[in-house]
Amino acid sequence: MSSSQEVVIRPGETFGNVSVVIMDDQVPEENNAFSVTVSPSDSVTIFSQRTVNVTILDNGKNSDN
Repeated sequence: MSSSQEVVIRPGETFGNVSVVIMDDQVPEENNAFSVTVSPSDSVTIFSQRTVNVTILDNGKNSDN
């Protein structure tokens, strides 16, 4: 499943929130990954790292639960 969200950080604000829904189950499956990319506006300068990768580890792989 593919999805995208846009978060607008207005002048004077220093952060924004992105919601990610995680289903907690014990079904073995692969880890899931996504990236977050920050794009500057015309009046804003951002740091050199514009993209961060996030991995959600599958909790169903551990049989000790």
